[in-house]
Amino acid sequence: MNGVVYLSSFDPNRDGKTNDYMAFKRCFEEVAKNEGGVVVIDAGKYLIDSVDAIMLCSNTTVYADNAEFFFPKDLGNDHHRHMFDGINVSNLTWIGGCFNGYVYDPVSLKNTWEPHACTKGIWIERTVEGEVSNIRFERVKGCDLAGSVISVYGAYDEMRDIRYPARAIDVHGCTFDNSGKFMWDYGYLWQRIVFPEYHTNEEIDNSFKYMPPELISGTVEFKNGSKNIYVHNMPSPIANEDNTICFFGNVPSNIKRGNCYYIRNCQPQDEGAVITVSETPFGEPMVISGCRSGECRAFRNLFTVHHNLYAPNGCGTGKGPLDLSVCDSVKVSDCRMSASGDSMHIHRSHNVSYTGNHITGSRMGAFFIAQFCKNVTVASNTVLGTNGSRVMSVEKSTEDITIVGNTFMGGGRGTWINQPYNIIISDNIFCENTNKCTPSPKIGRLTPNSGSYEYYPEIYLTTWEKDAKYGDVIMRSNIIKTTPYCSAAVAFHNGGQNIIFESNIIQGEKRDIYVGKKCKYPQFTGNIGMGNIIDEISEEKFDQ
Repeated sequence: MNGVVYLSSFDPNRDGKTNDYMAFKRCFEEVAKNEGGVVVIDAGKYLIDSVDAIMLCSNTTVYADNAEFFFPKDLGNDHHRHMFDGINVSNLTWIGGCFNGYVYDPVSLKNTWEPHACTKGIWIERTVEGEVSNIRFERVKGCDLAGSVISVYGAYDEMRDIRYPARAIDVHGCTFDNSGKFMWDYGYLWQRIVFPEYHTNEEIDNSFKYMPPELISGTVEFKNGSKNIYVHNMPSPIANEDNTICFFGNVPSNIKRGNCYYIRNCQPQDEGAVITVSETPFGEPMVISGCRSGECRAFRNLFTVHHNLYAPNGCGTGKGPLDLSVCDSVKVSDCRMSASGDSMHIHRSHNVSYTGNHITGSRMGAFFIAQFCKNVTVASNTVLGTNGSRVMSVEKSTEDITIVGNTFMGGGRGTWINQPYNIIISDNIFCENTNKCTPSPKIGRLTPNSGSYEYYPEIYLTTWEKDAKYGDVIMRSNIIKTTPYCSAAVAFHNGGQNIIFESNIIQGEKRDIYVGKKCKYPQFTGNIGMGNIIDEISEEKFDQ
């Protein structure tokens, strides 16, 4: 290791008010000139206000205990910023320090940052030709950061499906409070506009402010006994999306406010369009009856309005205060995390150990093993979903995963496991994680698919490819406690094979197990409190 460099040698102000960017820039340039070294950042408050990141280099250890780093309250037109960047760095250790921001809070009337702000603390990235290895973070903190506190990204060639991973990534003893990219959550803006009677004027005004105006029509005109509906300023359709619409305001008696309708015909007229709608994708056009006075408007492209606007328009990449993508040999241990969106993301990564961590709350999803991971151990963690979204997601074809000895509590949309290959779920507690199904506008979430509240099992296994298979699956010795409003205790959707469900304890009002008719070789033995095994419920009845 080369010499020791003190930030204090570069005359920082350390008052948290005067920009110290140049002091940091010169300090880390000195380290890079020496091809590495030890950086000591003295205790103090450091405002770092720059569109350009401070560049890190290989063979560097940073000691930053009791140092606080602040993004500016006013980001100007530069809402997406990194504080420290390392491109193709190896043998980097960062110890201590707290990264601070001003993430958007939809409840507050005194926000200084917009929802689409994306401010990241430390970003490490590998290129295809480069290398990232031996990266360690210890005792790093983040508070109200509108982006990841720590990001490590390998490279991925999507066309050829080739990974170029960052290797040997350790995150230990870190604390991330209310950080990560801000997210509205599915249907948040939609629900406050369509059902204003349940929300404050401030919430309604805010929702109109941040709902993309190109998705909202002008005034809608109905006529009793007619199939034709005239829509002023009809929004354009989005490619590759169902041609759907919903109405809000003073709707006719045979139209359900907020419910999904399908556009059967659309003819431009003047500054709008004349449309007909049906209740099913290829159904007969509806005849309108029971028209009321007062303004009615519409949303078009309903999947985008309800689902894709989980994150603000114009927000940056990444999710969660900890964001690891295309990494190998990952250890995350003894950390505490909470989030203004998702609490963590580990994506396309292999040989992952996530142990002894505590997720204390999430505005959206709590725990994510996100897409195409392999060889994953999730053990001895406590995950509190706080009615955000899914308390745990294991997404898109993760292979060889063991989930043992964890507690998952208080989530909004259950636990979702999507087309796994070789998964063991053992000795965990899953407790009341379907709170978004609660028939209350302050707790639950309505869906335009049915016009009623969402409908999830406590745990559900699905596929993402047509006619795909998943398995083998072992669920053993778990305690599963359901809310009164979930659809089932556990659901194995079609495609499952070699399913062993044994020695589990099921509590709560909903104890049935759904097993799709196309599942092969399911075995159910020794379970306590289990209800019926059912297969007659259409899978469309379950939100996914």
